[in-house]
Amino acid sequence: MKKMAALLLLTALLVGCLSGCFLRTVEQGQTQDIQIVTVPAAQSETAPDAGDRLSFTTTDLEGNTVTAGDYADAKVIMVNFWEPWCGPCVGELPDLAALYENYKDRGLVILGVFNDQEADAVQLVADNGITYPILHYTEDLAAYTTMYVPTTVLFRGDGTLLTEEPLIGSREYADWEYLLLPYLEN
Repeated sequence: MKKMAALLLLTALLVGCLSGCFLRTVEQGQTQDIQIVTVPAAQSETAPDAGDRLSFTTTDLEGNTVTAGDYADAKVIMVNFWEPWCGPCVGELPDLAALYENYKDRGLVILGVFNDQEADAVQLVADNGITYPILHYTEDLAAYTTMYVPTTVLFRGDGTLLTEEPLIGSREYADWEYLLLPYLEN
C-alpha cells in the first residue's frame, strides 16, 4: 500500500512538473507546443544586459578566426548556444538549418556556439546539412549565455540586443520564424 501511494505521488509530481513546462499556443489556426523554462534571477546573472553589445573573437570548425564584426551587415544575428549531448539542442538543428537557408538572403545570421564534444558536433553539423557558422565557445561569449542549453540571444547587426531576455529552450521552425520575421522585414 505504501509503495502504491508513493508511486501515485511520484506520478502526480511528474505530471505536474511536465504540465508546467509546456504552453499550448494557437496562432493562425495551428496548435503547437512551446517549451517554457523560467530562469531564476540568481541563475541568469550572466544573461546580457540591455546595454551590452555583441563582441567576441573565436574560431569556427575549420579553425578560422571569427569576430562579431564579421556580421555587421546582418539585420539579425541569432546566437544559439547548444551542445551535442543536449537532446532539445540536437532536435532543433534541422529547423535552424532550414530557417537560415530560407532567410540568410534577408539578413539573418545564425551562429551556433558549442563547448563540448567537438567530434560529435562536427558529425551533427554534417548530418543536419548545417551551413550557418558553428563556433567554439570562448569566455568572450560568456556574457551572452545562461546555465541552460539551448539558449538563444538575438542581436542587430550593430551588436545591440533585440530581446531583453535570452530565449531558453528549443523551438520549432514556425516559432523561430514568428519571432524573427518582424526584425527581418524592416
